[in-house]
Amino acid sequence: MTRESDVMTRVVESARHEFPDVDFNHDGEGWKASFGDTTLAAESIAALCALLRREAPISATMDAETVKARLSGRYPGWSVWRSDHGLWYATLRARLTEAQRDAGRAQTLQADTSKDLAELLAEQEQLAVAEA
Repeated sequence: MTRESDVMTRVVESARHEFPDVDFNHDGEGWKASFGDTTLAAESIAALCALLRREAPISATMDAETVKARLSGRYPGWSVWRSDHGLWYATLRARLTEAQRDAGRAQTLQADTSKDLAELLAEQEQLAVAEA
């Protein structure tokens, strides 16, 4: 095995570790990742992992650091953390106007699970897009 193939093997193993529920495949056109009914494609495994960090679902089995990194990458305007009591929070970095708050936008979100927080963040993102 060449040094280049050793490096590629480690990169793919790392991707599979980060995304255990995703199937990775390489063909003549590039890399593909499949989860559920979704397939994403990219020219490189690094680009594919960047897409997955934005698109792959949050799993209840993910460790807290992975969830924080994934949600922070997906929602860069929010600061995400987990409390010592296991609750999940996200705080919007920008200040909301009164009109935005009246429209249902929230400055801080709280959820029991990371999956619930991901859903709340997605709802807030939809509200932000609707007001734009």
